[in-house]
Amino acid sequence: MNQMRAFTLVELIVTLAIGAILLSTGVPMFGTMLESNRASVRSIELRKALITTQSEATNKGSRVALCPINSSNDGCDTNSPRNWANGWLMFVDDGAIQGTYDAGEQILHLFQSTEGPHTVVVAADFIRYDPQGELASGVPTVFTIKYPQCTNRQARRVSISAIGRVSIETADC
Repeated sequence: MNQMRAFTLVELIVTLAIGAILLSTGVPMFGTMLESNRASVRSIELRKALITTQSEATNKGSRVALCPINSSNDGCDTNSPRNWANGWLMFVDDGAIQGTYDAGEQILHLFQSTEGPHTVVVAADFIRYDPQGELASGVPTVFTIKYPQCTNRQARRVSISAIGRVSIETADC
């Protein structure tokens, strides 16, 4: 006689219950990991933009600035406080108004946000490097990047020293 092998109903229910428990604990952790990774990616993008701005200043032998981009992507955000979360505009800052894109100034690069809703907290309205690659203001600056579901140390802090060195570290939400 042939015997058929199969799962019993009890075995199937127990397996499904264990799977449900694993999913209910794993999905929130996955969301947390995604938030942390997004903040990390955004901080790396900002670091790259700052280093590129510094490099352009030394290569061109002129002042180069990075400012938060406006909603029409054609100049600096002038709202108070300025919104750095939408992206950044890099330009040769040789106009009359420092840190603001003036007509005729050369736009070098446009960095647009790609990482969903987040906040970028910084006191500076713009970042400007002098031809030696140092911060024109001479004042160290700190950006803090975080996402809506941020917990523990998922935020990122991007720091610029007075001489222009850029570093990234985790920060409390």
